[in-house]
Amino acid sequence: MFESVKRLGEIFIAPVYLSYTVLSGAYDAYKWIRGSKPASPHGDASFMTERELRKFSKPTGLMPGVSQRGRRIRLGDEASMLMFGMRGAGKTQTANANIKALNDARVKPDLLIADDHGDIEIACRSDLEAMGYQVIRIDLSDPLNSFTFDPFRYPNPNNEFEYEREIQRLAMLLMPESGKENDAGEHFLENARAVLEGSIVYEMEKDKRSIRGVCEFLLTDKKRRTEVFGKMRSHRNLLVKAAVDAFEAAGDRERGSMDTTLSRKLRPWLSNTLGHITTTDRGLNFDEMFLDPRPHAVFIRTGGADREHSGSFIRLVMGVAIFTVKRLWNVTKKPLPKGLLLIVDEPETVGNCSAFVVALKELRKVGVNLFICFQSYAALKETYRDYAAIWSNCTKVIAGGSGDIELFKQASLLAGDRTIHSKSWGTNGESQHEAGKPLLRPDEIQTLPADEVVVIGPGILAKLKKPFQIRRHGVRYL
Repeated sequence: MFESVKRLGEIFIAPVYLSYTVLSGAYDAYKWIRGSKPASPHGDASFMTERELRKFSKPTGLMPGVSQRGRRIRLGDEASMLMFGMRGAGKTQTANANIKALNDARVKPDLLIADDHGDIEIACRSDLEAMGYQVIRIDLSDPLNSFTFDPFRYPNPNNEFEYEREIQRLAMLLMPESGKENDAGEHFLENARAVLEGSIVYEMEKDKRSIRGVCEFLLTDKKRRTEVFGKMRSHRNLLVKAAVDAFEAAGDRERGSMDTTLSRKLRPWLSNTLGHITTTDRGLNFDEMFLDPRPHAVFIRTGGADREHSGSFIRLVMGVAIFTVKRLWNVTKKPLPKGLLLIVDEPETVGNCSAFVVALKELRKVGVNLFICFQSYAALKETYRDYAAIWSNCTKVIAGGSGDIELFKQASLLAGDRTIHSKSWGTNGESQHEAGKPLLRPDEIQTLPADEVVVIGPGILAKLKKPFQIRRHGVRYL
């Protein structure tokens, strides 16, 4: 009797279970097609399909690559891009591809490009001129024929509520934190920066003023410096008074450390090259450039100058540009009419540029975007104490082959896990198991094809083709 009931139950239950399984699978498939993936206990990470990538087919925004079918994939208008790759991974070619792709944009953004040896300008100048850009080159390798840039045109003495803050920003760009200072090092840096701020205010009141003049005053004649600081005691500006206090409060030993800090940070500005390019009241003016209806492309060519000179100059120019945007935004309460794209390859040369963090955290909705490239994750961490601000506010574009295991592990964690199903057979019959597996293992990133990158960012997780092809007779941009 019991066996008969059990048999009858199996006859009725089996079709019900089968129907449930079929309907559940059909519903999951429906949700998958509609873009809502079924929940999995161990994760449901997956790379975006060609269909899912369609929403990134836009005429504007940075382009990390193209889809497998050759469709240009662009990030949102507010997105910035952080690319990692060893030398030869295609960082410069990706920058070139993005510049050439601006031909699709209805509104062309202003460009500010760190171009050490002029490779980007050579590849893109004719395209930019055809798009209507005014192309400007600031050239440390040829100062006599270079466009000039006077950073002292940024602080506005007539704006009593912002002038001191602008001086402080300028001093911060000239004397940045290295990210490696201990408490004593930070103390000497703060004192030295206070002395610099007051000296800049004092210099700004002269008919002929320059950064080189400030640096000569602080570094080359200590006897005259002491005499001038004595005269500065009666100055009405509080930054000047603070500079005098910091200078006079330092004992002989502490003043020696302060002088060392000043010398290490400011010595590059004593060079004839930087002196010639920055000692002028003419040249590049970012207030005028950003409000001019015609787009501008500014190339900063350093010609392989040593790191201290090239990095100091690039940091100052780009920092002044970013802080000028911030000032315009405070005045107009509106985004930039054209937008601004900054392109920096290997910013570890530039050093800790606090303005980049300001741009990423505060100025995205104003129209400021960054495309910055590092050779390794370690280089990012060494350059920025607050490296998470760069890492978290950019879409990551990662090329393989570099052996950067720390970076690849971070990328693997961000990509997430997927659920895998397995079957096994034992004495009790067939059994099924579920387990989580990384969507992307570090070794899989290392062995990526040379023409592919992994892209991880807000709303996007994809393997893309690089936006160019290296051919026998040159480069083809996609």
